[in-house]
Amino acid sequence: RPALHPSTLVPEPAAGREPGENLADRGSDLVEKAREPLMEAAQQVKQDFKDIQVLRNNIARHLKAGGRLDYEFIAAEAREVNKRAARLKAHLMPPAPEAASAERPKSPPEYDGEQLRDVLAILCRRIDSFTESPMFKVLGVVDVGQSTKAGGDLQTIIQLSDRIKEGAERLNKAPRK
Repeated sequence: RPALHPSTLVPEPAAGREPGENLADRGSDLVEKAREPLMEAAQQVKQDFKDIQVLRNNIARHLKAGGRLDYEFIAAEAREVNKRAARLKAHLMPPAPEAASAERPKSPPEYDGEQLRDVLAILCRRIDSFTESPMFKVLGVVDVGQSTKAGGDLQTIIQLSDRIKEGAERLNKAPRK
């Protein structure tokens, strides 16, 4: 058996680390690295929250203008609402248990132009309800009821925007009367 020398018992510093670097320094580096994705997620939530309101306003202006609906515009806006709402849900709402998760109907309703107009108005109201939730007004206080309502609004926004997108795409391909 070879003899152990005291110099072999002192671990060599890891690659990229100075011999004098202590555990506290490494810990603060780890905390900083863990904080970066959280800060990026917080920025994404903030941007999506703002964008979903801008998209809502675009849809409301289009509805208020009257006249024919621009199905291509509506499909694009609904797609963007859906994308942002899904990201907000992923960041803000805990995942629903498998049994309780709402399944999408097998065949969504097909909207004609006037029905689509009504569903767009409902979507705008749901976006208003979500963005005006007291959950976002009083930071640091979690109200389970308000959180549940906001989560339900967000789920409805996701489902409606997806159906609106599909309906508008279908209507855009159909010949105009």
